[in-house]
Amino acid sequence: MTTLIRQRTCRACRKKKDKTALLRLTIQGNTILEADPDQLEPGRGWYLCREGTCLHCLETTKGRKKHFGREVEIGPVLHQLLTNAPAGGDHGR
Repeated sequence: MTTLIRQRTCRACRKKKDKTALLRLTIQGNTILEADPDQLEPGRGWYLCREGTCLHCLETTKGRKKHFGREVEIGPVLHQLLTNAPAGGDHGR
């Protein structure tokens, strides 16, 4: 029996990819944008490519407001991922 891998769309580049290849984000407490690396948190989730410019669009308040429609703060897990993420890269654009 084959397992179906669901597709999701990256919030930044709008490319469809396997759900497992993207980073899931959730908003906690209505103001904290946090990474959900295990993709288990309840509620509405958004997806971003794990590398390149898509992930780095979250570094500025303007970028977060553009992609999420409101001002949100970065949570600790997401902050750690942004700190360790490689810069740039167009990942196939």
